[in-house]
Amino acid sequence: MTSNKSITATFTLISTSKSQPTSTGDTVSSPVSNSGGGGITPSQQNTSGGGGISTTISTIPTDTTQPTIPTNTAEISTISLGQESPDILKLQKFLNTAGFKVSTSGNGSPGRESTYFGNLTRIALQKFQTARGIPATGVLDTATRAFVGITTPTIPTDTTQPTIPTNSDTTSFTRDLRLGSTGSDVLTLQKFLNASGFQVASSGNGSPGSESDYFGPATVRALASYQRSKGIVPAVGFFGRLTRASVEGR
Repeated sequence: MTSNKSITATFTLISTSKSQPTSTGDTVSSPVSNSGGGGITPSQQNTSGGGGISTTISTIPTDTTQPTIPTNTAEISTISLGQESPDILKLQKFLNTAGFKVSTSGNGSPGRESTYFGNLTRIALQKFQTARGIPATGVLDTATRAFVGITTPTIPTDTTQPTIPTNSDTTSFTRDLRLGSTGSDVLTLQKFLNASGFQVASSGNGSPGSESDYFGPATVRALASYQRSKGIVPAVGFFGRLTRASVEGR
């Protein structure tokens, strides 16, 4: 009679790569050593006894930390282009009554002051600063506050936590925009152009504080001016891949 001999074979999978998992968009890949012809399907780590093959799927942690809302007046005492604050409304009223009109019509004009610090506010403030011998920074800083009588910054009383942007938000640009396009991304583009000194309009729709979601001829002209300043060719007011990368700082 032939005796059966028990043969125990132990297989060990040695990972030869220590690189961290990489992420492209929403796809996460984890390096797995694959020797031989058989494919290995990643699975949760096998902690049971025996000679199982152990692999681990790496995940990218999600940061759920809420942004800090400043409570120290020193943190919010300086206000500049693109910001919103009740102090800007006070500043515009002061400039308009002091002979340094923010605008002659529309938003920012006497009686139609707003809380948005646009390019027209910056220009009017620079003129005031120059006339008073203050460094013409176009910024509502501590020195300028003393001259315009807004010495104590207004601290927002709304305790609502800011919304943390997600991939579904439309604050970033994910498509090409052209004459006739509509959407919240057009509104975002107009705000960017106005805040960057390439005004879509001086009053009415498209002007600082009155941006719209319609991509009209005025948006085309403002975008073309921006493109020329950045050397983007052709500078025709079409919001494509190259211009998106420039606006997003890539």
